[in-house]
Amino acid sequence: MHKDYVFIIALLLFSAACIFCIFYMARNFTPDKLKTAERLPRNIPLGVVFGTAAIAWCVPQALAVFSSDSLLLYSVIALIALLIGCFFLDYLFARALAGFIILLSHYFMAESFAADIPLLWLFSLAVLIMGTGAIVVGGIPHYLRDFIRKICLSKTIKFTILFLLGFYSLIGIYTAVIQLI
Repeated sequence: MHKDYVFIIALLLFSAACIFCIFYMARNFTPDKLKTAERLPRNIPLGVVFGTAAIAWCVPQALAVFSSDSLLLYSVIALIALLIGCFFLDYLFARALAGFIILLSHYFMAESFAADIPLLWLFSLAVLIMGTGAIVVGGIPHYLRDFIRKICLSKTIKFTILFLLGFYSLIGIYTAVIQLI
């Protein structure tokens, strides 16, 4: 598949994920569903999905630095790291999602400089903020739980986050459409 199409598909999938999050948060992040919502950062099945995706993304990147003959070795090490993470890491989903978003931010930033995007500064700033937030959540994952509590209890914070997710979705769609033109 052509490299430009991968960037466009990634942008559209990111926008779709943002739209999904808008609807999920609007429906499930309410004061009466607080107990269920605040358990999300510790969700193991979702953590396994995002952790597997992040590790699968990292192994081929590591081969650029190391010998390509060691693909099997790095795949086994990645699998062991995933299993250890699943059994011993607390806040697995928060950490795995943060790692995935960091990788996604890096990919978007690298590809955006190669692409001809009007308002590149806005896209770059949005991606920088997204990646920086993911670094904070990855380092201190209970912040995501605390933030979910604030979203559930404050309508102002909830509407602000929903607006930001909509903004990110529009930026992704705009950038993808510009790449197609």
